Amino acid sequence: MKVWILDDSHFPTGFANGALKDAPQEVCRQSIFCKFLSYEGDAREVTFRTEKLAKPPKYKLSFIRKMMMSGSTKDARKYDDDQVYSITAYGPKGEEIDLSGSTTWKKPAGTWQVAVCGLSRNLGPHRAYINMMNEVSCHKLIEAVYEPHFAHYGDLFGNTIAGFFSDEPELGNGILYAKHNVLGTEQDLPWSKELEERLQKTLGVDYRKNLPLLWKNDGDPLLTAQVRRTYMDAVSNLVKKDFSEQIGGWCREKGVMYIGHSIEDDDTHACTGSGLGHYFRGLYGQDMAGIDDIGGQVMPQGEEEPTTGMFGPRNGAFYHYTLGKLGVSAAYLQESKQGRTMCEIFGNYGWKTGVTDMKYLADHFLVRGVNNFVPHAFSPKAYPDPDCPPHFYAHGHNPQYRHFGHLCAYMNRVASLISGGKIVQKVAVLYNAEGEWSGQCMRLDQVARPLYDAQIDFSFLPLDHLDQADKFIYVIVPYAKYQPIETAGLSNVIYVDALPDAYTMGEDAMQKEAENKAKKADDLAGDAKVLALGDLVAYLEKEDIKDAVIAPENPYIHIMHYQTDCHMYMLINESAQTYRGKVSLPMKKKGYVYDAWDNSIADIDQQMTDIGCQVSFVLEPRKSLIMVFDEEADTPSLEEKTVGKRLSDCMYEKKEKQEQPTEIKTWKRSICSALDHPKFADAKDVSLPDHLEEEKPKFCGFVRYETKITSDGGDKILEITDAAEGLEVFVDGQSLGLQIVPEYLYDLSGYLKAGEHEIVIEVATTLWRENASGMRAKMMGESKPTSKSGLCGKVYLWNK
Repeated sequence: MKVWILDDSHFPTGFANGALKDAPQEVCRQSIFCKFLSYEGDAREVTFRTEKLAKPPKYKLSFIRKMMMSGSTKDARKYDDDQVYSITAYGPKGEEIDLSGSTTWKKPAGTWQVAVCGLSRNLGPHRAYINMMNEVSCHKLIEAVYEPHFAHYGDLFGNTIAGFFSDEPELGNGILYAKHNVLGTEQDLPWSKELEERLQKTLGVDYRKNLPLLWKNDGDPLLTAQVRRTYMDAVSNLVKKDFSEQIGGWCREKGVMYIGHSIEDDDTHACTGSGLGHYFRGLYGQDMAGIDDIGGQVMPQGEEEPTTGMFGPRNGAFYHYTLGKLGVSAAYLQESKQGRTMCEIFGNYGWKTGVTDMKYLADHFLVRGVNNFVPHAFSPKAYPDPDCPPHFYAHGHNPQYRHFGHLCAYMNRVASLISGGKIVQKVAVLYNAEGEWSGQCMRLDQVARPLYDAQIDFSFLPLDHLDQADKFIYVIVPYAKYQPIETAGLSNVIYVDALPDAYTMGEDAMQKEAENKAKKADDLAGDAKVLALGDLVAYLEKEDIKDAVIAPENPYIHIMHYQTDCHMYMLINESAQTYRGKVSLPMKKKGYVYDAWDNSIADIDQQMTDIGCQVSFVLEPRKSLIMVFDEEADTPSLEEKTVGKRLSDCMYEKKEKQEQPTEIKTWKRSICSALDHPKFADAKDVSLPDHLEEEKPKFCGFVRYETKITSDGGDKILEITDAAEGLEVFVDGQSLGLQIVPEYLYDLSGYLKAGEHEIVIEVATTLWRENASGMRAKMMGESKPTSKSGLCGKVYLWNK
């Protein structure tokens, strides 16, 4: 057994097991805030009451945020080093006066705006947490958590103890879990002495007068963009150095790994607050890239914004087109991560989420290249624990526990296949944190979505890994009013929609400011190509970028080409309808289909072409198709059983030929709870489709359907069109296995000799219906169950 240790006494990581409660103030979390004051009228002398101006602001909060913030700051430590940091006056004719350190000001006539920046440790939701931009402060986490574990269990490090897990570390300024907290909005921002030293070096000795531009939106546009980029560059690079690399380095010295994830929600990954300012830098010291999918973020056909949660609208496009690719991109661009991406998955989706939807979620991330998973969660508390269900075992109450085990086995098999090699990609999309920091900017998902829906796979490429741009045929730069100057030197760049108005410089380029300031964006861009977003896919298709071409086109079919000692194509269907079509691939050898659920090999319907091959296939919703082309052998080197033609292909052909199956209509139904299984009771005769949820609206457990059939001895296929939701089929008492996604197909070949046989189908429900009351159910939208129970479709017997 391998053990991973959560690296704090609770989430988010940074509490350091309470080590900051009594630590010296200078190592505690600190914020900078800005107040804007207006002075009108004639010339006069103004006195600044610094003790009043140094008081941190109070933000307007919604009821739910006020409740959460008060819970986080209750009994919070009070700090006594609040101070005014800078004062800048802006005049009616564009005047700018640095009044930092002054207590009086001879105000000229007219209307003047005065920006007061102050420093405080009495802001943010988590005030007794480490400062992510302070090396000494971050080491407090090592002292309080990491080193005590090593002192007690050092002999287990690197064998039983695999490593440590950071859960949602944050910069921690602003409002708890704020969305769209970009620069220029009402919030305090993170601060530290190290940050001050960096800003003084890059912005000059008079840097204080420009700090209000982090909030002020009517100043000089280019200067504002440059100050904001410089500030965020410094913040995120300090997080990388002081937090991520320091902890990761300690772990590797002790022979263990360091993994985890930050909060990525709705582009928080490039913001402060609950984020770390920059996705790639925040996780740079970790041995795997990490992401988190919880609480209805990725949902079947949820690319749009169908729901609004506690914290505002949900950006479905971010979760479907940005989240997974962020993690996988970091895993392959940073060599030390060795292609490893970890996803915390299934957490807080609610009791309404069962194994059928979990299969969708698993495939969603697998096809994007995620190859390590942390299922959330098993709970030691008594059932029903209201904290973040579903809970997989639930102390024996969950009917789908065995089905969940089979899902995990499937995920393990696929994850093993997509490890140790590389994803084949020809396109990169610039990770546009710098553009977002600087001003108006296109979201990543706006570019990622048309590419991915057209089966053009890609990586997000941050500036820190721009030296790998030549791995890709094109680097696509989402539109930003101010682009980072580093993109101007790329030869394979495509700017989306327009060139920038100007370029900004990072910390390393600030010394070239005088040289570049006078240059126009057009001059720096050189011969860079500019394409409208709507023309991007068509252009790339003409350039022969696509590795796999499907017909008919369908934006819900997603494909990954993975290469190890063979070539593997994984296809999934994220729509609600079965897809039937063909895919053209640049593979010139005979391939085969690997069914990772049944761990079996099937024949491939393959036609060779001049440039490769064309494969005909059927793919049902929530199902995957894995095609393998082995360059070293003409036959599969795996040892799995060979089943011949895929059952889904057989069924499609039969339905096209309008063959008629035998419908099995009458069944005896009985039920039991998960704890009582297999002691079924309450037997009655039913016909299908069954409507058990109407008869017993609060029932959760197992539903057993029994019938007898007379067989002519021929090979048969059993088709179950729908069930809610995990099921197991028995023929004469012998299990034919568990399945969790409709249509459920079972090959009965060899099981039905001539004569009478008993067929039993056991269906496992979710636990939604018995957990549909209380505040938690209401908040999660689970107070009115809509789930079905049992066999809600029909059952057919086909001649094979």
